[in-house]
Amino acid sequence: MDSFSAIIKKDYRIFVLFFFLICIFYGNTLSNGFILDDHAVIERNSYVQSLQYLPKVFTGCIWESALGNCQATLYYRPVMSLSLLLTSQISLKPWLFRLVNLFYLFLAVSLVYLVGSFIISKRFLAFCAAIIFLIHPVNNEIGNWISTMPDVTLAIFILLDLYFYFRYQKTKSNRDLILLNLFFFLGLLAKEQMIELIIIFIAIDLLFFKIKSRDFLKRDQVKKYVCILVPLLVYYLMRRSVLGPFNRITSEGKDFWGPYTISERVYAFVKLFAIYLGEFVYPLPLMMLRQFEIKNNLANVSFLFYVLIFGGFVFIIYWLVKKKQNLLALSLIWFFVFLLLPLSVFWVAGGDVYAERYLFVPSIGLCFFVAAGLNSFHQGDKKILAFFKRVGLVFREKQRRQIVMAVIALIIVVSWIVVFPNNKNWRDDVTIFRANIAQDNKTAFFHSVLADELFNRGDYEGAKKEYETIIQLNPPHYGLDVIYSNLGDHYYIFKDYAKAEEHYLKAFELSGGKNYESNYQLGNIAAEKGDYLLALVKFCQATSINPAPDAQTRYDRVVSILTGVEEKDWPQLYNEIIRGKAFRKDQTGKIRLKYKACLYNNCVYTLDVGQMENEIIFPFLIMAKILPEGTVVRVNQPSYNPNKGEISVSIDNTAENKGAEIVFPTCSGSYYEVIVPTVNQ
Repeated sequence: MDSFSAIIKKDYRIFVLFFFLICIFYGNTLSNGFILDDHAVIERNSYVQSLQYLPKVFTGCIWESALGNCQATLYYRPVMSLSLLLTSQISLKPWLFRLVNLFYLFLAVSLVYLVGSFIISKRFLAFCAAIIFLIHPVNNEIGNWISTMPDVTLAIFILLDLYFYFRYQKTKSNRDLILLNLFFFLGLLAKEQMIELIIIFIAIDLLFFKIKSRDFLKRDQVKKYVCILVPLLVYYLMRRSVLGPFNRITSEGKDFWGPYTISERVYAFVKLFAIYLGEFVYPLPLMMLRQFEIKNNLANVSFLFYVLIFGGFVFIIYWLVKKKQNLLALSLIWFFVFLLLPLSVFWVAGGDVYAERYLFVPSIGLCFFVAAGLNSFHQGDKKILAFFKRVGLVFREKQRRQIVMAVIALIIVVSWIVVFPNNKNWRDDVTIFRANIAQDNKTAFFHSVLADELFNRGDYEGAKKEYETIIQLNPPHYGLDVIYSNLGDHYYIFKDYAKAEEHYLKAFELSGGKNYESNYQLGNIAAEKGDYLLALVKFCQATSINPAPDAQTRYDRVVSILTGVEEKDWPQLYNEIIRGKAFRKDQTGKIRLKYKACLYNNCVYTLDVGQMENEIIFPFLIMAKILPEGTVVRVNQPSYNPNKGEISVSIDNTAENKGAEIVFPTCSGSYYEVIVPTVNQ
């Protein structure tokens, strides 16, 4: 096995070719701007724009600036943060970040060739694999989107780790073992999927080094795998210290494991595998995301078809292992292993969609598989030549070389015709999603992101059209409450408050009252109409969902208005509470009178509120109607004892022989009524 340096000296022209191909395939992407996540993680991320935040590379996360903390994200990727931070010290222009991303792509392609040449000592095979990997249209997204950097850097560290893994198996050198673990650790800091490389190591041991299962307990094997656990443990502790314990709730407040049944997950896993395999074979048309239908019935014909593809793939691996075609078997195992995470948690991409970028690392395996076929023909494999001979074709060595080179040249030309024009679609957010919608008008995610971007640009009518399209599509497992809320924003801007209120109420209904924007805007509309009780409820609900400064300020202002209501207007306020739009009477009787104590024309009522632990009572709105004359008063200094689950209210101008109807308005929009009988009742 030649070392890296020896291969580079011998084959430096190949690396020049890689550089040249990247220039002609992706040179025009340098004029494009930031796209989607780029805005949050680069353009508006102060933590990657100044070296004073260098410690944040490891003590923070890439989404901290956008989300306000790291507890609402699952991504801990310091390699990306460091790269962006260092790049921004030169310039914050998009072209420089794109150039750095293309440099990483060049490194990944070069390492495919270097590692392939080192491991299998077949440079032509490694060359073919690297070329296919570089120019394959399915990797177009990686070449155009800066935020896919974790996938490129992951590929780099995986390949470097493989190199030192093979070196260590040969040398048993502690130096190689240290470097093996170092690159494994860096790979984890690049992207979480690095952990899947351990499965590849086991496959290599079984296929290439012929290690029997019982031999895994030998000292050398135990030492190697135990050492890998060290960087894994360090990474886990670092990640936990920043993100906290693994949280199943995503930043959007949704269950990380998705809103799917077991049968739906199985269906999606098998179907997506078949789809990704098909995408490698025929990736057209190129799209950022594609929607796929999930079914709950595993007995349908389509699922059986996908099972047949998946089963056939597994059988081919088994057959290749039996035939000792270890490189081919490992290539297919590689493809499957690095697809495991996208197949298992596909909804992280945005619902019932799949993304081409998830094929970047897995495609390396299939590139070697295809390259092995080209190499076998080039080298004159007897079985391949016998096959062609049976159909009347005989190829000499020179002809075989010419045919293979012609095939590679044809693949390059066809791929360029596809990739180069598509780069222009990545100019900005509007362009990329209009291009995707032109290919697929049924994916709600495309319309949603396009609508948001048009809205931000002031094209409200264009945004409205996209939002209405999503409602017509009525996609399953999609947050339509947000869409209705966004439509409400459109009408609110044009002061059509009736239409705005209609859409905000629909958003409120669909979200079960958990949509911040609809609550906040309904509060604004109510305040503008002078309905301060309803405004109070909506602002309170909004701050309960998200304690944003705007909602809190509006809430405090309404509290001030209601607190300042004069005594002569108390009866009107009382009637608005029990008969208005803001509150509805709760019939559950959660508040019950425990005892009443009166002294010197003042009565203190102690009530049991133990069943209301999660409800917010407005203390300044607790009012009472004194019976029998019907005088309305406000309570004085209500106090709450959480240990006993009691609330005490004091009411002036009452007598021991009088009763009262006390109302307790709450943030939920309900009010509780407690009737205190007179002595004679």
